[in-house]
Amino acid sequence: MPLDLAKKRVMVTGGAGFLGGFVLEKLAERGCTDVFVPRAAEFDLTRAADVTRALAVFEPEVVIHLAAVVGGIGANRDEPGRFFYENAIMGIELIEQSRRMGVEKFACVGTVCAYPKHTPVPFAEDALWDGYPEETNAPYGIAKKAMLVQLQAYREQYGMNGVFLLPVNLYGPRDNFDLHTSHVIPAIIRKCVEAREAGESHVTLWGTGTPSREFIYAADAAEGIVLATERYDDPEPVNLGAGFEITIRDLAEKIAALTGFTGDIVWDTSQPDGQPRRSLDTRRARERFGFEARTGFDEGLAATIEWYLAEGRAEPDASAPPPAPYVPPVERIVDGEQVVAIIVRGSLREPGVRFFSEADFSQQLGFMSRPAGHVIEPHVHNAVPREVAYTQETLFVREGRVRVDLYRDDRTPLASRVLATGDAILLATGGHGFTMLDETAMVEVKQGPYSGDGDKTRFEPGPGACG
Repeated sequence: MPLDLAKKRVMVTGGAGFLGGFVLEKLAERGCTDVFVPRAAEFDLTRAADVTRALAVFEPEVVIHLAAVVGGIGANRDEPGRFFYENAIMGIELIEQSRRMGVEKFACVGTVCAYPKHTPVPFAEDALWDGYPEETNAPYGIAKKAMLVQLQAYREQYGMNGVFLLPVNLYGPRDNFDLHTSHVIPAIIRKCVEAREAGESHVTLWGTGTPSREFIYAADAAEGIVLATERYDDPEPVNLGAGFEITIRDLAEKIAALTGFTGDIVWDTSQPDGQPRRSLDTRRARERFGFEARTGFDEGLAATIEWYLAEGRAEPDASAPPPAPYVPPVERIVDGEQVVAIIVRGSLREPGVRFFSEADFSQQLGFMSRPAGHVIEPHVHNAVPREVAYTQETLFVREGRVRVDLYRDDRTPLASRVLATGDAILLATGGHGFTMLDETAMVEVKQGPYSGDGDKTRFEPGPGACG
């Protein structure tokens, strides 16, 4: 039965990127509103602690992993170590921490660069292990392919539902047009447009022009990714492609015609070609979850060129403020597997009753939202023996702003959060301190009987900074 994403909390890594923007649009079309995009400024997904924090902040039921360090042949050739390490560690940590957090579905987006250099065309998924990838793309491709192995191993050992998708080369509006880090289509578009406008007689492109490639419009790829997240639950990898092949030489001539460039195309044969041929067998995606690319190549190229001419060359506004960090309505702050605090923001709007604290906590923190006329029947609470050895407290901010600094059991700083009017925090373990940022009024609730100053030990914070 298809997964109803409209009813799920979905985390999309790389959601602020080129492909990610289209995936977010496809999720929105399905009525999915509970979506979290971890931003690089807040979460470094190459660090286990930040991966754990991102998952703890949002508590996703579904993870779509798009984030990657990517680039064309030049970028891959210049930084192979970085491309391997950052892509591998991101995937490994996200899959492992998602397993630990009980994520219901993990959709991982790999790369066509994982295929062997001389794979017979069209590339069938069963050929993925039949040789070594093309050398300039191998570190990136192998790092991504390792995630397929991890997901299959985790499915076998832990029953984790993870799927692995292999999109072919992407293109479309909002692509990266930087000549050092871009892929082939945006690079050729930019070179042709700039040469036409400057009246230049030729453009120079890398290689011989003889290799072939397949391209999929980014919005189509996003649809395939979301469809697989909804409908596909098998361990085998799946290609996402458009079902055609074109040589780089023919591609360049097509783009030149569409951009109005009439000069010569010069091929710099001292530069690498990359993989000789690249085209995918797309039958598995069609048969397993009904995906077929819909956008014609000429149509997609025209839309991409139109976007570049209208918006793609605008310089970023350096004076524009950065996007406000995402503040989840409910956040669990953890140290390893220990819950240190739970924050419920005044922005939370969720019908019904939901509790956020662990069942064995002496303080139970929940949220209730009921319509007018709803009746809660009169009741009394029975006397139940409980043993309480550690004080837990809940603070409700009636007005103002307060910074809460949280510390580990060893008294080193863990995190800081600002609470504002309407927010509440359950302080479960570790240490804490407060700084009033405005004139602030709070309500404090903790279990008794009150034991005086013997209930707490004041300390000087250890080294480090709260994050």
